Amino acid sequence: LGNDLGGAGRVLNGHVFYAAVFDQNLTTAQGAHLYHELAQKLNLNRLQKDIIVTPSSVSSEFILNTGFQVQSGSFDVVVDSEGDKAIECASDGVVSIPSSGAYGRWEATVSPRDSGFVRLGFISNNKEDIGTGGQSGYYVFMGMTNNNIGLTRLINGAATSLFLSANSYLEDDSLYRIVIERDADNEFSVYAQNLSTNGPLELIPANTGSNPVTDANTVASSYTIIQLDTGHDVRNFKYYPLPIDPTA
Repeated sequence: LGNDLGGAGRVLNGHVFYAAVFDQNLTTAQGAHLYHELAQKLNLNRLQKDIIVTPSSVSSEFILNTGFQVQSGSFDVVVDSEGDKAIECASDGVVSIPSSGAYGRWEATVSPRDSGFVRLGFISNNKEDIGTGGQSGYYVFMGMTNNNIGLTRLINGAATSLFLSANSYLEDDSLYRIVIERDADNEFSVYAQNLSTNGPLELIPANTGSNPVTDANTVASSYTIIQLDTGHDVRNFKYYPLPIDPTA
């Protein structure tokens, strides 16, 4: 990759967004699946110069150059002291983006405040507020009333907690990296890292339920949904697909 002076114009004029080494030979179907899944990869960070800082809150349509559409409430794109761009909630609401990924790895950096909620709906069959009737999927819940975090399953709008941490696991006004993994056997693992204290990335200890946890109730997705209360923000949201053969 790059400028090969000995070649006939063999130059990569762009960016490499995803690289991986697999310990298996990928079938044609798996390769096609990865190609289409990567088209749904989400990446909101300072490396993307074209993401525009909003001059005023966006309360309808799309947030400029992010792919996220406002479903309710209002949102801004802001720049923090480190130069990172983030989607910040100006009034309680939901943003969504099409995403067909139901297996793989999701990452986000979240800045929860000292009250309210963050819900990362990484798998959803629709783009409505999380928990509405008919909605099926999974979301990570961060509640700053009890400062806990967990994984919740939705089936036709009915919520079931798959695991929840102990109260006071999260610290107020800290920056957290959240990592969610789902493997081909439908095992979910959820990790957290307190970036404000330079803590390690760790598997979140479950106070109720279990982490990892296996669940196969929803195996397809149409959207990723982020539901924030006022003042909370999210950045660096990324999705890395798992090379599952969709024809198997």
